[in-house]
Formats: sequence, structure tokens, C-alpha cells
Amino acid sequence: MTGSQFSVRSGFVQLVALAVVVWATDVRGHNVDSATTPVANARVAAAQAMAGGVAQVSSGQSSSAPPAPAGASAGSQAADVGVSIRPCVKAMGTPGYSGRGSVIGPGGTSAGWNGQLPQLSPGHVQWTCEPLTQLVFQANAGPDRPLLNTVGPMLNTVGGLLGGLPAPVRGGPSWAYTDAFTIEAKGESIAAATLAPMLQSLLESRFQLKVRRVTEQQDVYVMTVATGGLNPKLLQAPTPGDCQTSDERRAAMAANPPPDPRTLPLGCGKNSFFARHELVYRGQMLQQLAVELPSWNLGYYVIDQTGVESKFNFTIKTPDDPNFPPADPGWVIHELTQMGLNLTRTKAPAEHLQIDHAEKPRLQ
Repeated sequence: MTGSQFSVRSGFVQLVALAVVVWATDVRGHNVDSATTPVANARVAAAQAMAGGVAQVSSGQSSSAPPAPAGASAGSQAADVGVSIRPCVKAMGTPGYSGRGSVIGPGGTSAGWNGQLPQLSPGHVQWTCEPLTQLVFQANAGPDRPLLNTVGPMLNTVGGLLGGLPAPVRGGPSWAYTDAFTIEAKGESIAAATLAPMLQSLLESRFQLKVRRVTEQQDVYVMTVATGGLNPKLLQAPTPGDCQTSDERRAAMAANPPPDPRTLPLGCGKNSFFARHELVYRGQMLQQLAVELPSWNLGYYVIDQTGVESKFNFTIKTPDDPNFPPADPGWVIHELTQMGLNLTRTKAPAEHLQIDHAEKPRLQ
């Protein structure tokens, strides 16, 4: 399509949810079925926990990393799995580095990411050029056990920074943030369902990793409905057929010959039209909007306390700025106000992973 730009937002993608489908389509920008992205699911779950007044760990205390999913053993690596660990050709952040991985500032602030899902196939998995901090997050903070009120390191925007949000992984040696590793594992027992506990065991045995969850009080925003209520002109009820799920889009495009994508309904979730500076949402919940807001340089995690469970169609106008999102989040506040939504600063418990000990592994 002439003049269109195609990109896939996996946001922040918690890595063990490999069965989740992320859909992208060319609409002068990109579309993600955000209702089913791993990042959205994990952060929505954390927001739900907070809204219900349930903190996994009391404020100021810490706990060991959460247990592995039922039926999976994190205590030992499967006997049939062979593992190799190799260094990246270029160090992260140096000229010529073209690998993948996250950089999480040792001072406790996120410094952008270039991470991806691990490459998983039957009997094989590979993490390519990931720092230890990213691997720690993947192993210990998946969608089934998200960190409370915390933005994962996989969330990012075109601008590359997260506006100084507290980092989800802290502590450990300096090389845990700068040295990247390619880890390859082969074995019949490798599967998406057991990937996290396998990675936990691998990090414990090869990196001598000791990590725990810590809860602290942090500044956050709560999103509520304004006194005058929601703006029905901007937040409209969806109608049947006005958006397509990822499965519906794939089925439509499987026709022979395939239809022109421009003739199909927009995707359910977010559709980005960069040329006209619009983010067009179809069938989106306010809770899903809340988990995306920190990526627009708000500087704080956002907890949805609107109490609204309905889905809406709405459009957010973005600034005419080549570096989206701009450093000043005033445009976000304006758009939310027009929709009938307020953001209020408060304190709430939030979790992060604390590395107490790690050693460099033996490399192949």
C-alpha cells in the first residue's frame, strides 16, 4: 500500500504467553488486537489485583520468586534438554550492535528495549542477545504471575523510552544490564507451557541466580470517570461487524484471491494511523486503555478505577510530532479530559524483581 507503514506492536509482551496471537495489518500504520496481547493481559491482571485491594506481598516486604505453573517443576531442568550459552558479537549499546534485548537502568529506571519473543519450535527454543535482566523478567513475571502495578520491560514506544518509569528488575552486577547472551536449548520436553520454569532452572544453575520479589509504595495514577460522566460523542458503543478479530482477519485474507485489506473492517483493538495523527480503537475497554497510557510518557503506572466494564469505539488525536510520544504528556491529559476521564496521583503498592546474586555463566 502506497505511503503506508507496517509495524507490529507487541508491547509489552510477557514472553511465556506464546500461544497468544498478535495481529498486525497494514492500515497506514499498524493494528494489534490489544485485547489479547500478553502485555495487556498481564498488566490488566495486575490492575485487577490492585483494584480488588489485593497485594501479593505486603508493602515493604519481599518474597522469593513466584511458584512455577501447576504441573511444571522449576527445581530441575529436564534431563533431555541440552543448553548452550553464547555471547553476542557486539556489546549492548555499542556501535554496530544489532541484536535484541532489553536495557534496564541499574538505577531503577527503564532505558528502552529492543526485545523479542524467544524463537520457539518443537524441541527447540532460543533467546537471542538478551541481557540477564530481561531473562530474569521472562522467567519470573509471566502473564500468569505479573508484577503488581508495574510496567514490564517489554513495553515500549516509537520514541524508545518509558519516561523514567520504575524498572521491574533491579540489583545485581553491572554486567547484568550490559552483557547480552544468546541461549539455545534443545530437547523433546521443550514446550511453551513449561518455558518459564525451564528458564528459571537454567538461570539458577548457569548464572547462579538468586532473585526475589519486593513490594514498595510508588507514585501511580488512578483513572476515574469525571463528575460529568463519559462523553458519549467520543466513547461510542461498538456495533456488530465494525471490527475484526485476528482470527477473522486471517480467515478473510485466506480467500483466493485475497481481498484488498483496505476494504475490510478495522481490527478490534488499536489501529494506528500515523499519517493523520490518530489512534483509532475498536471494541476497547477503558481498562485496556489504562495499561497503555504509561507508554505515552505519563511517568507513572495507571490503575483503572472507572468501574466501567463496557467496550467502546473511540479515537485519540496524537500530536504532530515525529518523535511520538513527545516528552510532554499534556496532550494525553487533554484527550482523556475530552473523553470524560480524570487522572489523579496517589500512592499504591508495586512489585519489582530484585537480583541478590548472579555470576557470569560459562560460555560456548
